[in-house]
Amino acid sequence: KIEESRGGVRFFSNLSKPSKNTKKPIPDTDFFEIPKNDPKSVARTGGVGCGARGARGDMSHAAEARAVRSLTRRYVVVYALATFGDWIQGAYLYAAYRGHGLAKREIGCVYVLGYAVSATIGTAVAAMGDGHGHKRLVEAYGWLYAASCGLLRSNAVVALLTSRVLGGVAYSLLFSSFESVSYTH
Repeated sequence: KIEESRGGVRFFSNLSKPSKNTKKPIPDTDFFEIPKNDPKSVARTGGVGCGARGARGDMSHAAEARAVRSLTRRYVVVYALATFGDWIQGAYLYAAYRGHGLAKREIGCVYVLGYAVSATIGTAVAAMGDGHGHKRLVEAYGWLYAASCGLLRSNAVVALLTSRVLGGVAYSLLFSSFESVSYTH
């Protein structure tokens, strides 16, 4: 058992047998303990943590359960609305592109552009949540998605392509940052 202290929070690792490739033991389980009389660490973690032991501050089990239910309710409502917006736009996009005079093959290329952006640039942008905060990226999702929808109304091909690029980044944020916000809270 290894114990380490960082910022008033004690971290523990149970070690199992060494792996075949290295001579070092592998952590079997990790957990942390929040000091009972340190209000700063309880405030930082909200008194809740995965595998947390020790004091939970002034929160009773019932209060903690209510807080989790409240967060879950808010998360589900916002996430459902965002997903519904993305889902409903899918059927509208093809008709909008046809209305702008794009051929079937060109529309296919625009769709591929959106998915390629989501897989490349969107993934890199979604990873920025670890450094800049996932809540900011959820807000960025809203702005990017709104800009994407606004540009879709333009007749200029460059605006339509920009709309699809912004939509691809927003799509990646939708399926990464929303969950990360719920986990961090």
